This record gives sequence, C-alpha cells and structure tokens, in this order.
Amino acid sequence: MVRREQEVQGGRWKQGGVEKEQEQKKKKRKRRARKRTRKRERSKTRRARRSSRGRRRRKMRRRKKSRKRRKRQELVPKGTDK
Repeated sequence: MVRREQEVQGGRWKQGGVEKEQEQKKKKRKRRARKRTRKRERSKTRRARRSSRGRRRRKMRRRKKSRKRRKRQELVPKGTDK
C-alpha cells in the first residue's frame, strides 16, 4: 500500500487518503461477497425446484401442513364446553 501523504505529524504518518481507500475497498469486497451468497441461495432453490427430491419434499410439507390444519379444525375452540 503506497502512502499518499508522507508528512510526519507528531511522529506518526498522516494517512488521509489511504485509510479512506482501504475502507472503500473493504466495502466493495463485502458487497461482492453478499451478492455471491445471494446468487448461491437463488440457484439452490431453483435447483431444488427442478429436482425430483425437491418436489417430493415440497409435496410432503404440503401434506403435513394440510394434516395440521385438519387436526386444528377438529379441535374444539377454547370458549366452548363439550
């Protein structure tokens, strides 16, 4: 990393522009990483949709939810007595 302003100030290097550059680089890197993970997640769901295994899992989940719903309807509401 090349220091832009090399004036000594109180026995220390004055790093005005350099730190800012580093911050921007860091932000850029983070943004890129975030984009990459988002891309990966998206492709993962798409892959699951396309594959038969994903289809089976979705089917199972749907069946489970409908079962739960049916069971909940069968139960008598709290305010009423049997």
